[in-house]
Amino acid sequence: MTNVYPLPPQKRNVDEASEWLAKLDRGLSAAEQQELQAWLSQHPEHRRSLLRLAALWDKMDTLSRLSELFPSAHPRQRRRLRHSAIAASLAMVIVVGWLAVQYSAEPPSAPADPTFAEVTHLYETAIGERSTVRLPDQSVLTLNTNSLVNVTYNSVQRVLVLQRGEMSIEVAHDPRRTLSVIAGQKRVRAVGTAFNVQIIDDAQVELIVTEGTVVVDEDIERAGSAPTTPRTVTKGEKVLLGVDRETISKVSDSALSAELSWRQGNLVFRGETLAVAIAEVSRYTPIQFEIADERLKQLRIGGLFKAGDVDGLLATLKENFNIDSERLDAERVLLKAP
Repeated sequence: MTNVYPLPPQKRNVDEASEWLAKLDRGLSAAEQQELQAWLSQHPEHRRSLLRLAALWDKMDTLSRLSELFPSAHPRQRRRLRHSAIAASLAMVIVVGWLAVQYSAEPPSAPADPTFAEVTHLYETAIGERSTVRLPDQSVLTLNTNSLVNVTYNSVQRVLVLQRGEMSIEVAHDPRRTLSVIAGQKRVRAVGTAFNVQIIDDAQVELIVTEGTVVVDEDIERAGSAPTTPRTVTKGEKVLLGVDRETISKVSDSALSAELSWRQGNLVFRGETLAVAIAEVSRYTPIQFEIADERLKQLRIGGLFKAGDVDGLLATLKENFNIDSERLDAERVLLKAP
């Protein structure tokens, strides 16, 4: 029997509201503004979900823009929204909110445990940032560059929805509540363990287990259909989810250290091509790199680099690999042979 159940409408509302807040943060196009207004008009709960999550968002400019979406709102409601924005900006943290969101890996009839309050947090990092936070249950969450995760705890489960980027988590043991990470259309479940999840693209998610064992469930969108057999991934194993053949492979200790070196602010390359290495480096900086020719792209490099240190990278490429660089403008760098 599977432990996956369809997401209730309330949870979908919160997920959709989180996505709209993220879009508001980076700015809406004219088409997206119309889509947002249409979504808000579909159901009163959409508006309430967006307003509730606004109090949890830690960017004042995003919160301020929300008040412009509701010009007909009561002045007291608009004042509350502005006050939430100011408080979030001053505190520079995601404040705890209390949401009536029913989300669990148990049937809806599962009894609630009053000792656990239901809370939702949003955590985000910008390009080049890295952040570690201790969650209410004492699990330790670390976000890599340009990442966004929605954390919801209720009486029967702990749920983290990775919306973009990469996260690593050391899960506090709690047999009463499993911890699930949803990324793409996959769910990873654990009780007390440690693992790393990265969204590669819209279809692919990479999972690396560093402690214990986790269970990978079937696709979330298929949760109402016939169940499939969950797969277990144990310490030192890696799997790329969302591909035709989701093969679980062993990872050596040295390779594991290299894969997770970002948690110490480092990037370790062990013979990757320059093209692959530069693609990884680009995640940590707004600088765009161009490689002059195909031959140079296939050059294999190795070494330890500080994430986001463009000047140090260029110096090392020149000194150790004889690769020249030319700054084309403030945001573009050309890598070329001497």
